[in-house]
Amino acid sequence: MRFHHILRNGAVFVIASSLGLAAVEEEAVGGSPEDEEEDTPPPKPKKKGKKAKYGEAGPSGAKRRFGGRRMSTSTRGGGGDVVDPDEPMLYALTWAQPQRYGIAPSPRNGHTMVLIGMQLYIFGGGDETVSFNDVHTLHVGTMTWDKPIVHGTLPSPRARHSATAVGNNMVVFGGVGGGNDLHILETDTLTWYIPKVGGEPPLPRFGHTATLVESKADQTRKLYIFGGHDGSQYRNDLLVFNLETRTWILDLDVTGEGPSPRDAHAAVLHGEYMYVFGGYDSKRYLNDFHRFHFETLTWSAVAYAGVAPSPRGGHTAVVHNDAMLVFGGCDGWNYFNDCHAFSFEAREWAPVRVTGTAPG
Repeated sequence: MRFHHILRNGAVFVIASSLGLAAVEEEAVGGSPEDEEEDTPPPKPKKKGKKAKYGEAGPSGAKRRFGGRRMSTSTRGGGGDVVDPDEPMLYALTWAQPQRYGIAPSPRNGHTMVLIGMQLYIFGGGDETVSFNDVHTLHVGTMTWDKPIVHGTLPSPRARHSATAVGNNMVVFGGVGGGNDLHILETDTLTWYIPKVGGEPPLPRFGHTATLVESKADQTRKLYIFGGHDGSQYRNDLLVFNLETRTWILDLDVTGEGPSPRDAHAAVLHGEYMYVFGGYDSKRYLNDFHRFHFETLTWSAVAYAGVAPSPRGGHTAVVHNDAMLVFGGCDGWNYFNDCHAFSFEAREWAPVRVTGTAPG
């Protein structure tokens, strides 16, 4: 099961990506399950409260999830690795189902989600018969779904693409049904357009990751696109798209021990590094851990203490404070709903203890 994480002011929103279920669930600190309501007037936005810390109640510290396939999960710790109740935990979280309003997107997988302002923008994906190119929004203050009218040149229907928030724009690249094209949605005007780009275009791909890097040295913003599948083989090349000059750079002179070809991995940015965890390489699911240093263009394996999450693909990851949180995924036999944390300072993995009813 593929999940998507978005982080805003201590709140982590989780959108699931598989078939069969259209629902929103919330992992909140100090929260409790709430009954589901739809198609009723939304409440007025509440005044901004004090930011919650882990272990305290408050408006932040929440994970939200949309969609997914409801099915039995692994018996290992409720869908993942065994959690020793005496083992120290980096985080303690509680799952709850939030009240929401409006009409949710249809069940789908392979979609993407970005947070711009107070709106989550969900794009594309597919079900068992068709792919989509629709846009849905969820206001994270009022928990209200909407399907805005968009203009311009829409991307073709697609799944397993990448979407990245760049300022007030959403940048979409590749995917099944998308090839190697690049589209931008201006959220201020809800207008799609195809930018004119320079440089040699990359091979088509899906199941890749796109990581936004803002360089203070040269005041540029770049997308680092890693891995994926080009329709014929799995890849481990690293592409760069310069968002200022709108130029592709495919010939990076990278060195070091990089990840093997794969898709369905997760990548996050922390400091001067991009961290890549897990994925699938056509033969097996992976739980190896690498990082890429942007200044020296060097890959290296990450040495760590503790026990890493079990091999998986289709998971997601987000950075919160000094930790990378990894949630969900599958290993070909089991769908997971466990959560793990990697401390960048301690370089240590630890499972996250959660209470409440986790997503199925």
